[in-house]
Amino acid sequence: MAPRRAQRKPAAPPRNPSQGWSALQAVTLRAVMEQGAIMTPSFMFVLRAAWRDTLSTLKQLRYLAFIVFLIWVAELVAWSFLLPDGGLGKILNVLLSLIPPLATVPYQIAIFRLIILGEPTAGYSFRANINRVHRYLTWSLVLWAATTVPGLVFDLLPLSNSLNASLSIAFSVAAVVAIIRLILLFPAIAVDASGASVANAFADSSGHFWFIVRSTLVAWLPFMIVAIVVIAWVWFAYVSGISYTGTGLTLIGVVLLGAIGTVTMTTSYVIAARLFEWIGSRVK
Repeated sequence: MAPRRAQRKPAAPPRNPSQGWSALQAVTLRAVMEQGAIMTPSFMFVLRAAWRDTLSTLKQLRYLAFIVFLIWVAELVAWSFLLPDGGLGKILNVLLSLIPPLATVPYQIAIFRLIILGEPTAGYSFRANINRVHRYLTWSLVLWAATTVPGLVFDLLPLSNSLNASLSIAFSVAAVVAIIRLILLFPAIAVDASGASVANAFADSSGHFWFIVRSTLVAWLPFMIVAIVVIAWVWFAYVSGISYTGTGLTLIGVVLLGAIGTVTMTTSYVIAARLFEWIGSRVK
């Protein structure tokens, strides 16, 4: 009688970095990657994945998300009630615009590490990893300056209104293009990827510009919806002769915008994390 051959166990599939946190990532990666070849998913696929991940992230990081909500509300209250008129008000307005991108860095990093590494973050701290946070803050400040400083400089120069507007638009478009091309750099820094560099981020985003644009539009859908509602509200008030003013209504608007800002920020960084997985190669 011939000896019985031992049955070989099938090889275990490669471990998903975020296994144990969300089964969605495994489904997503299997759907968009086939034998190492990168395939860009459809807009509807991105929409479903982004919002499911956003809800899961808000649940997992609810303490951090609440702090971000308070940051948004504080900025909006200062902008609505505390800014003086004149040149001082303009300077303070510019400084206030620094608050969301810099004060929320711990939350941004936490989102990337949760989705990409499956590593939940408990506390809201800038000291979790000094080198990582310092590098992340530096690049956040660079992008803020690229989108803000040119407009301030043009306002100070003796330029005609048309030339000022043309230069502002040109630099704004250039800044948006740079942000899109660098979108993979931030998740790479957040997860301490060895390939986290500007050159690698530019190389990996090459050929995916419009896919990145379409994907990031998902994050702005809440603002688009609210804008439509507000326009309809103002139009109705105008034709009806109703005045919607007062501190109470302003505070309601502040709370609403704070909540929308928190959700939009969460979705934006969720999408950036997914883009890092879908099209990132050298940057990893």
